[in-house]
Parts: sequence; C-alpha cells; structure tokens
Amino acid sequence: MLSFTPQEHWWGEARRNDISAETEPMLLNKNKRSMRLPGFLGASLQGRSLGTENCSGVGDCLLLDLFKGFFAVADASDRNPTASRDFMKMFSKMLSGIDALSADYFYEDEEIKSLQELIRGKAELLMKSLSFRDGCTFTGVLILKTGKGIGGLLLHTGDSFLLACDLHSGNINQLTKDNFWMVGRSQHFFQIEELHINSDTRLLLATDGFGNI
Repeated sequence: MLSFTPQEHWWGEARRNDISAETEPMLLNKNKRSMRLPGFLGASLQGRSLGTENCSGVGDCLLLDLFKGFFAVADASDRNPTASRDFMKMFSKMLSGIDALSADYFYEDEEIKSLQELIRGKAELLMKSLSFRDGCTFTGVLILKTGKGIGGLLLHTGDSFLLACDLHSGNINQLTKDNFWMVGRSQHFFQIEELHINSDTRLLLATDGFGNI
C-alpha cells in the first residue's frame, strides 16, 4: 500500500536537497517493511496471502521514485512472486532513459500528450519482451507539474488500483478499472490516461490485498 499527497513544492531541487540533508526525516521500519515521509508519503508491504506458508516470497512490490515523481505498486502470483519486482526494475530503468522526464519541469498540455505516447511506446516494447510466467499487475502514477497545477499520468493493468481521496469532502473515488489484463500476458496497458489532481487530494495505490486489511 502506498499513500501520498502530491504537493508542488516537493518536486523542486530545494526539496530534494532537504531530503538528502535529512532536514525532513525519511522514516524506515525494516521489520514492518514500511517507510514514511511525514506530511507527504507513506508506504507499507503487508504479509503474504493466506494459505501460502511455503511461498518463496511476497509478490507485492512498491516503486518510489522521488526524482522522477513516479510511484507504483505491482502484485505477482505465488508461482513466481519475484515477477513484480523484476518488472518494476525494468520499468524504472526505462523511465531513467527518458531525458524529457524531470520532476522539476513544468509541462505544457502538448508536451504531456507527447510524453504519454513516448512512455506508452517504450512500455509496450518492454511488455512484449516478457513471457507468460512474468505475469503481474501494475498500477503507477507519474506526477507532473503543469501551468494549471499538479497533474498526473496513470498507467494501469490488472486488479491493483488507485484511489483519489478528497481530504476536504471525504469523498473517495477509484480511478482505475479492474480488469484481467496482466503484465506478461498482455502487450498493452489496460488504462493510460491523464489525471488532474487538486491540492486537497491524497492518492492511495494498493494491490488487491488491501481490502483484506
């Protein structure tokens, strides 16, 4: 589970310097497999599924990239629990190779559309290289600064999900659509779309196990 509140001042060079200088503590708890940046982000990996005592690992995986502004969750089956982590690593490496992607940059509308198509093309090439055994869900959001405020780009396939929680009204909306498309079994994301995020929004990414907590 990953929860965060997109705020424009977090995406500048000064904020990243603050984090590296530990003026804003990053709290890690290895025993609970969790981390927290107070007032901004919290993430936690809960235990494995019921009835999988002999499982070789936990299929749930988180990707937190503060420099690119990209956050994602994935969930692999018990048959190959490392598939989610392997795909996260490949996806992160792919993002690192996109020079146009920067958390400091203000994007115009046309630039966001071009970036969306660039990421779509690179992601689909990556997905085509995988086998059926590499199956996992994937839900990620790329936070973008625009002239209108904070926006986002959603990439989603499978039954992991993204919720938008309005801290002012208390309303909760699921932004993703559940589906049976999976990384390793489909060559395309089920859902790629632009998001508009207001200052009162908290985003929550989670795998299908969240409903059992």
